[in-house]
Amino acid sequence: KKTFFNELPTCYAGKILKIDLTTKTTSVILTEKYANDYVGGRALANRLYWDECNGKGVEALSAENTLIYMTGPLAGTGLPYAGRAVMTGISAKNIPEQYAHASCGGYFGTVLKWAGYDGFMVTGKADVLTYIVIDDDKITFENAEELKGLFVQDTEEKLFDKYGRK
Repeated sequence: KKTFFNELPTCYAGKILKIDLTTKTTSVILTEKYANDYVGGRALANRLYWDECNGKGVEALSAENTLIYMTGPLAGTGLPYAGRAVMTGISAKNIPEQYAHASCGGYFGTVLKWAGYDGFMVTGKADVLTYIVIDDDKITFENAEELKGLFVQDTEEKLFDKYGRK
């Protein structure tokens, strides 16, 4: 049986990374489970959120809220405007709090796809300020206390010094 996912295998990396900050663990959901019925980053993110949180009465700043970052199928291909991604979850900015999404540009979606992931989902609450390093299949949770209070450019420079610019 031919499906969208099988017809265009280069459009998807095939994995969605699930990250739990409380337990500092990760798991993988196969993109193929969703890609035939939900084409595009926003559609995939909406479905994933529905599966994870819908009906649970999740509040925006609770550990149960799931933050989802999802690339589109053409991210990483080099096509113009294909590097878009979407970030979704319950937003505290909306009154009342409700599910919201934001479209994002930039290079992050492309390098995430090159690392082998179509997106990621974050739940839980870390015991200390934490950042996540995704290096292909190696995922680490790093203490970010030294970055607290820095401006974006200063944070980038510290991370470039530690990990390099690639």
